Amino acid sequence: MVILVILSFILVAYKTIEINSITYWAAKRAKSAEFLMEQFTKEYPFVPKGSTFYILDDPSYPYIAKEWGTSSKQAFYILSGSDALKLLYKDTSIETYYQAVGGLPKGVDEKKVINFIAKFPY
Repeated sequence: MVILVILSFILVAYKTIEINSITYWAAKRAKSAEFLMEQFTKEYPFVPKGSTFYILDDPSYPYIAKEWGTSSKQAFYILSGSDALKLLYKDTSIETYYQAVGGLPKGVDEKKVINFIAKFPY
């Protein structure tokens, strides 16, 4: 009986770890960051120095919870604000704004802004 209980516990623990590696937010963030960075390099292989990005919400992004937010809010956390794009394009003067996190400030020349919709593969 004890061996059966121990084996059952090990099986349940293993399956829990397996499910968490697929669905846990931290595990998904790394994959999402990789996906977003690939999208940026594909759509914008080169950007002018001092570019301004505006990350927009994906209207087809599923509602998960109020605290979770929209796709641009998730992109904000995944990309660490503007840090990831500064590293990607090797330009510390890049500005990044997010629709769900304050939006585009007044005074920014919208004609020079690079719009990007935060879409995720899930």
